[in-house]
Formats: sequence, structure tokens, C-alpha cells
Amino acid sequence: MPVIDIVAVMCLYVGRIISNCKERQGMSEHKEIAAELLKELRRGTPRYKPYLGSLVRELHGGGLSLRDLGTDYAAVKSLLPQNHKKSALMWLRAAHEDTERRPAHLQRMRLELRKGGFTLESFGKEHWSIGAMLGALA
Repeated sequence: MPVIDIVAVMCLYVGRIISNCKERQGMSEHKEIAAELLKELRRGTPRYKPYLGSLVRELHGGGLSLRDLGTDYAAVKSLLPQNHKKSALMWLRAAHEDTERRPAHLQRMRLELRKGGFTLESFGKEHWSIGAMLGALA
């Protein structure tokens, strides 16, 4: 019998344990969602802010810590530069495509670069086509 079925049967027979089982099941759901959010942050996403906010909510809602996901604050913080870079790329593309709102998009791009510890020069050198685009957008 699978472990989850054994837990369900135990909950049916022991009335006092029912609430604890529900809490554990909820914690498990929070942990799964938090693990998926962390996986996305590790991959890097331009929309990292909602992922971070959701990660915090899931951890809090499940009574979990980053340690329960096999990580810690320093490791999550170390993921931010790559996410800032992806966000900067997104804003650069938006500036390239939306000439009417270009100044605002470029301002957001520069902010993301600064938050990630990048300079326009290092960003442009790493992505030569983006460096050319930066020159064209200046």
C-alpha cells in the first residue's frame, strides 16, 4: 500500500490525527510549490520578483524554511544577478520593440543591471548583438 494511502487510513481511524494529517498534506503542497518556484529562480527568469514573493508566501504558509528546500538565504541571494540580467534583457527587447516607451524601458533595464552588479559595458560585451542594439538605442 502506498505511503499516502496508509496515512489516509490512519487519519480515518484516529480522529485526533486528522487535523495533523491535513496540516502535513498542506505543508507538502507548499513545499512542492516552493520547490518549483526555486527551480524557476535557478533557471533564471525576467519576472523574478513575483517568483520571490510567491516563494516567501509558500514557505510562510507551509511553516517551512529555505533549509527545508535544501538551500539557504545566501544561495537564493546568489541567484539574483542572473535573474536581474534576464530582466534587463527583457527590458532591452521591450525598448527595441516599443519606441514610444523606449526611455522608460531603458531606465528599467539600467536599474536591473545596477541591481545585478553589471555595467552597460560588461552587459554589451557579453552579448555583442545587445551591445550593438545599445549603441543603436542611445
